[in-house]
Amino acid sequence: MEAEHLAELSPAQLRAYSGVSERTLEYAFRDRFGLTPAALIKARRLATVRTVLGSADPERTGVSDVLGEHGFWHLGQFARDYRQAFGELPSDTLRRIRAKPE
Repeated sequence: MEAEHLAELSPAQLRAYSGVSERTLEYAFRDRFGLTPAALIKARRLATVRTVLGSADPERTGVSDVLGEHGFWHLGQFARDYRQAFGELPSDTLRRIRAKPE
């Protein structure tokens, strides 16, 4: 399984797919990726949202529209996680397209 597809799975699904215990899976992920399965899945989902926001039309798309499509339901927590990961708010990423010359 490729890392790109991890955002589509939950840690429980990964455990079922791999057939190993939660602890074994966590050790393997920390060794391979430097993160727990849940942290890696979240990082991949955040990166996907960043890509979508960066290419979205801010006149037609809101941050909350994109969040729901990618499994984020708590706007405040998402905004904190996004800012921690990328150093800006999701709305800043979305608005940046307005500043680009056409």
